[in-house]
Amino acid sequence: DLPANKILSRSKDIQIWLGLSAEPHIFINKGMKIDIIREEPETIYFEKFMALTRQQLSNKISDTNLVAPLGLDPLNNVLFMDFSNSMSPHLLTGGTTGSGKSVTLNSIILGMMCLYSSEQVQFIFIDPKKVEFTIYEDKQHTRDVITDLGEAVNVLQYLVNEMEDRYTKFARESVTNLDEYITEVNERMPRIVLVFDEFADFMTQDADMKKQVENAIMRLGQKARAAGIHLIICTQNPKADIINTNIRNNLGARLALRASDAT
Repeated sequence: DLPANKILSRSKDIQIWLGLSAEPHIFINKGMKIDIIREEPETIYFEKFMALTRQQLSNKISDTNLVAPLGLDPLNNVLFMDFSNSMSPHLLTGGTTGSGKSVTLNSIILGMMCLYSSEQVQFIFIDPKKVEFTIYEDKQHTRDVITDLGEAVNVLQYLVNEMEDRYTKFARESVTNLDEYITEVNERMPRIVLVFDEFADFMTQDADMKKQVENAIMRLGQKARAAGIHLIICTQNPKADIINTNIRNNLGARLALRASDAT
């Protein structure tokens, strides 16, 4: 048997031996696995993706969680996250232009819309470019599509107030989170997902608006999970000067597409 380090260090040799155009990705996950990049990637249509999702995740989806299908691994196993999990209450997505960020994000959003009713999850979209999320206007799952940055600040404050109102209701019923509230009170209260298309646009605004946005995001990032409010924040460049460390520390789930550099 060869030690793992010896195999990991020979990735360039494997590329040459197999005549590949790119280095294979070698990783350890319940054994040694070698992912060879295809010359022509397979196209996975959304219909097939959702069929696989329903087939593989049917026992993981419930009234009290929020499972989001992210994509497929090389063996067509569905990759997913659960926003109701304390380890992944919010998602930070980074990727440059052309990295597939918009396609990936729409796949995640539509996947959740297909898996959960509008009584279970609702979306608020912040779309400074005015082109990414207009397709979701007037849909059952959509509360609002915001294109004005000033209005977006008001929506963030509304969500902070909504979070506090929900905690007041929880305290009245002697429960600590949305899952317990739905189970004990038997009253439907939808999860809310706030989706930012390009967070960097806020950071170019005046100092007062920037501060308001950062403070609201901080409070939501720290406290909103148990209230059933979740964030999906997208940016081309997730550096500290765009998304400060305190905010990033509260975005437990990360989805990295192609970025301009590794920092």
